[in-house]
Amino acid sequence: MNNRFSIALFLTIITTNIILYFFLPSNIVTKWDFNGTPTSTMDKSTFVIVNIIICSFLFFVFLALSKAASNQKFLHWIGNTMLLFLFFVNI
Repeated sequence: MNNRFSIALFLTIITTNIILYFFLPSNIVTKWDFNGTPTSTMDKSTFVIVNIIICSFLFFVFLALSKAASNQKFLHWIGNTMLLFLFFVNI
């Protein structure tokens, strides 16, 4: 585990999601119809758990791929970019 930026980013995302749980409304709207009325909602706990699972999956997939590939730096860059994107989308 020599990619410290990726590890720090992963831990920051998990911490942010846990903190975010306390500030979210009880139901999060995930889908609207054409009139602007909500048609699908999700509990805030489910939302946070899904976010953590997606980030964990991406982190471990790119960690494993970078260990197996010959060009590790390239996969580190791709994995870090995807984690940064998810971090900024969450905020």
